Amino acid sequence: MCGDEFEDEVKAIQGHHEKPRMLYKSRSIKVTVCVRNSPVHFIVPLPRVDEAIDKASSLSDGTGYEQALLDKLLYARQLYSDQIDGKNAPRAQRSRKGVMVQLQYAAAWTYLLLSELERCEIRNEIGNSLQNAERFVAALVPGWASFKRAQQLWLITAFLVDRCFQKERRVEKLDSPVEWREKVHNPQSYYVTYIVPKLEWGKKQLARNPHLFDFAKAEPLRPAPNMYLRQVLEVLSSFDRRD
Repeated sequence: MCGDEFEDEVKAIQGHHEKPRMLYKSRSIKVTVCVRNSPVHFIVPLPRVDEAIDKASSLSDGTGYEQALLDKLLYARQLYSDQIDGKNAPRAQRSRKGVMVQLQYAAAWTYLLLSELERCEIRNEIGNSLQNAERFVAALVPGWASFKRAQQLWLITAFLVDRCFQKERRVEKLDSPVEWREKVHNPQSYYVTYIVPKLEWGKKQLARNPHLFDFAKAEPLRPAPNMYLRQVLEVLSSFDRRD
């Protein structure tokens, strides 16, 4: 891939910086992504936002313009959950639904990333950051050594994703299983609630693009393919600064 093509891909992945907008007259959402340096606008009626998310997720392989569109649609879903879900449901219920969708996508991607890093035994910058984060989580969770390795990965996923969405979780009073110092830790519950709903979708994206996580192996590191992994990598990098 030449330099210009790489820059185009990075811009497509990051998308246009314009925030999703609510078009009140037409009861639609407008999102903008950058395709080959040019902004492309998508207008989606409110009742069809979830349908558009499903369609974008089926087209995306985790990178490129389709993933940028999916990122923006999910962001719009979080911003305008009240309007998208209608006024019949209680406000708290509508708001929490939007956050849950975000957490589920983020948890699936993060778990797949951690599983891939584990399988490949990567020891580059990201692998080292993961080891530092794991030591931190192990210190937070009593009886860490008693959990199976898969359960430990679920708890590391929970910790990283919960840190990415710390503010949103606290507004909706969604507890983190890692921060439950006074409660019994239940990694299985987190796995079923947050990782499983989008896990098969994530596996399909990885199957369609086996190089999806090559950014984790490249030197220097390439940008993460979507907003969730970019946020997770930011959290991971913070543990290097603790040393």
